[in-house]
Amino acid sequence: MKKRSLLKKGVGLMLAGSLVLGMQSTVFATNPTLTDSGQNGNTDVTGEVSTSSGVSPSYIITIPEKIDFGTLSAPETDQNDYKDISFDVTASSFVNFSDNTGVAVLVKDSQDVQDAGEWSGTFNITKDTYSLAYSILDPSASDVADGTLTYTNGLLFHVFGAAAVATSADSSVTVSGTARLNQRQLYGYDLDGTDADMVGTYDGTIDFYSTVVDLSSYLTDLSN
Repeated sequence: MKKRSLLKKGVGLMLAGSLVLGMQSTVFATNPTLTDSGQNGNTDVTGEVSTSSGVSPSYIITIPEKIDFGTLSAPETDQNDYKDISFDVTASSFVNFSDNTGVAVLVKDSQDVQDAGEWSGTFNITKDTYSLAYSILDPSASDVADGTLTYTNGLLFHVFGAAAVATSADSSVTVSGTARLNQRQLYGYDLDGTDADMVGTYDGTIDFYSTVVDLSSYLTDLSN
């Protein structure tokens, strides 16, 4: 299965700016000299305190290119009939992270919109006017829709701690989630007869979003 990557890097731009500044200093700076007739001189000493290290964290989050439920069919009884498809999300190449920070990965259905500041938390695949709902379970097997619904960019799927990624055997951490669809939604339909227009391929899209977070506060502060 092909995978896609969410890549964030901020080092190159900052390095380029530093090189330009260094060139300007070399061209225009005049260094004081001490001589037998001028034995004293002064050198300015400066420093800047910044709220950050000045170098942005960079990382790669690899997400699944496709999740396929395969063939879906109506169950013979009006009982739950779940079809679970596992998928992996991998964190790697974590660089320039501060202590106790990491990357949060959020998910939502591409058609979901916030109402009064909350996501509906529903995921669907559709064909024409027909729709089948499914759920996304996080690595702990909890439904992401049971968590906080007010994050700006989706529902929390997982937080990768930078230290855990950096100290892993291959500098990467992979977690597994689950897409769960209850085929009970198809119970009672005559798919070979009057409801034959429901037969066919259903499609949908999951939006993934990643953001650097403080591990001590990500549950209450994920506004990015």
